Amino acid sequence: MVSGFAAGVAGAVGMIGAGNKPRKKVERIPLITLLSVLALLIARPLGPMIQRELTVNPDPGDLKILSIARHSLNGITAHRIRTQG
Repeated sequence: MVSGFAAGVAGAVGMIGAGNKPRKKVERIPLITLLSVLALLIARPLGPMIQRELTVNPDPGDLKILSIARHSLNGITAHRIRTQG
């Protein structure tokens, strides 16, 4: 997710000032490619760091599982886990 966001931002930054003419936008492709590659290189170590610091809490605290239900739609299986706490 971090890599995709970084590449998207790099692409948007690369289009700043390109104007409305298709030729100007096409001429920006090498710049956008360079910026996207740099963004992906920078994002690679950032992804795990952001996940470790912001999104993952290994302590469930008082969390309890109430139920687990399996659903299938068009051959795709999903599980719904209801929790409390």
